[in-house]
Amino acid sequence: ANAGVTCRISVRTKDVASILKKVVHKGYADPWEQVTDKIGARIVVHRPSDVDLICAAIAADDRIAVLRVEDKRGHEPGQFDYSGVHVQTRIDALSGASAEVEVQARTGPQDFWSDVSHTLLYKPIVEAPPPVRHAVVRLLALVELMDEEVERVVTQVEQRPEYAARRLHRLAENLFLRFVAADHDEDLSISLLEALIPTIPADDMPGYGARLDEFVSSRADALAAMYADYGPSSDAAGETAYMMFSQPEALVFFERLAATPNATVASWQPLIPDLMLRTLVTLSGEDVHVP
Repeated sequence: ANAGVTCRISVRTKDVASILKKVVHKGYADPWEQVTDKIGARIVVHRPSDVDLICAAIAADDRIAVLRVEDKRGHEPGQFDYSGVHVQTRIDALSGASAEVEVQARTGPQDFWSDVSHTLLYKPIVEAPPPVRHAVVRLLALVELMDEEVERVVTQVEQRPEYAARRLHRLAENLFLRFVAADHDEDLSISLLEALIPTIPADDMPGYGARLDEFVSSRADALAAMYADYGPSSDAAGETAYMMFSQPEALVFFERLAATPNATVASWQPLIPDLMLRTLVTLSGEDVHVP
């Protein structure tokens, strides 16, 4: 969330039987240290550039020790191969034990190819003949093309002026997830953010993400308490007055309310019930009059 990445995460622990087989097969003298994939995490992202953001987020987290990084994306000309990034880390468990965790970061197409190739080439029932192995490797060309096209198309779409509300939604969602882990109504978010955008000067839009982040960070304790009391996991979650605390755009509303109160109130007044609007303004702590 802090890295601004939408992803799918899966985690598995290697079962005891698999560890024992590996120890016997490899002849390990120190199995606990030498079996480095006892715990594995896979992070699947939408775009190739997100892989770098994930790796940077892991490296920046002081709870995780990065032991080594295996970046499989640099291939020789004419060579096709798997292009994910594997980050070998060490974490301290709640029990006090320390264990290595292999974290794989890759795109959706890379993940699909990896699953197929693992079945056909890595652990097949019978060894695949050369034409089949060649066909599986040839699919990597399509994987690379799809990843490149996704990156190009998404970048172009995000730069269009009419995409401003969705860019703002992504910023707000990333900050929202710092406080709560919950789904929200994205269509409602977009409509309410479209109403707020005119309150942001055009010259401020390119750097608005940093401004919003600074605002939220400066009030993190107060916001955390607010979401604990009124957010989607609170006892008040089902009450109409607090519904907006289940929506990430409330954070943008609070920032705009501090910067330009009257225009901000006017932007949402026709769109949400008066009770919800007054509740947001009251809990924001700003001295703002709601007509």
